Amino acid sequence: MNSKSYSVTLKAKGSTPITWSKVSGTLPNGIKLAKSTGKLSGTPTKTGTFKFKIRATNNIGYADKTFTIVVGKKPSISTTDLSNGINGKSYSEMLTASGTKTITWSKVSGTFPTGLKLNSTEGEIYGTPS
Repeated sequence: MNSKSYSVTLKAKGSTPITWSKVSGTLPNGIKLAKSTGKLSGTPTKTGTFKFKIRATNNIGYADKTFTIVVGKKPSISTTDLSNGINGKSYSEMLTASGTKTITWSKVSGTFPTGLKLNSTEGEIYGTPS
């Protein structure tokens, strides 16, 4: 897994001081909640979907809210080679990658042969080269 730090500060309305606590569920491994500031921060060490309930408390009472954090991993392209195309003949080649569930594709350098395009949601290079 590629580690990337995470930081978000929760906010609540009401009289101060406000203290924060996790009421239920599981924070992502490596993420901590600062009780005095409501800051969730750290570097997640495990991928997955983490659902938890946070409580904001002041001298009048408390309020709870449920949150979900999805921790993914950086995609890795597994396609190593593309087949050759033939001028004037339909071409289709699927790119493959692993990582988070939703991967979008884009060309970052170079040019495709005239007539070929990239489907950014499916990872398909397709068209008729001319």
